[in-house]
Amino acid sequence: MIYFTNRVIDGKETEILDASEPNHSELEEIRDNYACFPAVLIDLGSMENLALFEQIQTLILTGGIPTRKGLSALYAQQKITTLILDYEETDSDENGINLTRFPLLKRVLTRSNLNICCSDTSAFPGICITVLNHYHAGKPVRSANSSACAFFEPERFLFFSTESESPAASLLMDILRQVEDGFLREYSETVFSEQLDSIAVIPVCVSQAMIERGFGKERRYVSLKRRFADVRLGISYSEFIQADRKGRISLCRECVHQAAQYIESKDKTFHYVAFLTAIDRVFTMLD
Repeated sequence: MIYFTNRVIDGKETEILDASEPNHSELEEIRDNYACFPAVLIDLGSMENLALFEQIQTLILTGGIPTRKGLSALYAQQKITTLILDYEETDSDENGINLTRFPLLKRVLTRSNLNICCSDTSAFPGICITVLNHYHAGKPVRSANSSACAFFEPERFLFFSTESESPAASLLMDILRQVEDGFLREYSETVFSEQLDSIAVIPVCVSQAMIERGFGKERRYVSLKRRFADVRLGISYSEFIQADRKGRISLCRECVHQAAQYIESKDKTFHYVAFLTAIDRVFTMLD
């Protein structure tokens, strides 16, 4: 079955086809029925599947580790006008997306300045670029104002992304996206901290081979001055891949628990017990 989701993009509700990790029958369905679908969401590790599409105009990329073939399939998409980079790089723009490869590009939204290979947005005249968070040397230096954030989605207290190797990336985000949406639906009016406006929990799930190449580093960052937290904790790649859905949900829940425990150690106003009660209730809805 092909999955669709609706996203508000630049004030307009848009139907998006989710092309992350399709199985064989879904690949056939895309080839037969959706090759010309104009709006696609896909994780970085699955970008080879972009070769199935002929008319992408709006593209949403989520977290993962791109392959050479995946990048080739991405840059072969010459009709993209709106590009949304829905993941958050904080260390380097070495693997950033080269915006010059898209001749019709008009609009870019990125969660991090380092998601693009040149952080100087003035280098792209004619392209409207919105950057939600700016980083330098691994540290946040500036965040966008609320009106810029509203371009993509309402501000959320709890936000998930992932630094993961395929197929873990799409499996993780399938779970975490449901948790994020459920948390927003149930607890959007609940205040869990007097000093933090948002927290990002970003599971890191890569194979041992990728770890040996320098990927998969954990990071814990809480800034009371900037009122946000970014906590990146490892999940065993082999354990996650081999687990059934119930086991994967359990690993995700434990990751969120560990992140909350660290946040509590830095933010004494964080309502740790209430947050865990809320997050456990949302996770239980997935079982």
